[in-house]
Amino acid sequence: MASSSSSDPGIHLNITGYGVVTDPRIHEFTVFIMTVQANGMHSWTIYRRGDSFLALSEQLRSIVRMTPSCPHPIACDPRSVESMERARVQLTGWIWQLLQLPNVIQSRPFQEFINTEANLPPPMLQSKSFHLDDSGGFGEMDVS
Repeated sequence: MASSSSSDPGIHLNITGYGVVTDPRIHEFTVFIMTVQANGMHSWTIYRRGDSFLALSEQLRSIVRMTPSCPHPIACDPRSVESMERARVQLTGWIWQLLQLPNVIQSRPFQEFINTEANLPPPMLQSKSFHLDDSGGFGEMDVS
């Protein structure tokens, strides 16, 4: 789980799954399902497309000089658990790096990323959740 350092307001983020939106009127797309917890008390779920991570990266680069490059989540294959797990691990690591940087958590782009449309899954979402298996690795659990 990505978490903030001791000097920040206590934001914890965890990508707990992914989903595919299968609206026949538009091209299907993948969303990552994230749990956000603030101050150890309040938690909510957000649903973000891969391009939302890339947009956050670009917005933060104009505010915070040392913003690391975002891994490219759009290239992952939603039919492959391995591909989605790789994207999840890379994006979680990237978010963890962001939380270590001063001024990121309080920035408008980051606040919008973690708060906009909270607890509102996209219509026609077919979701998959990740879970820890007995070996400590992640497996797939269908929650459609």
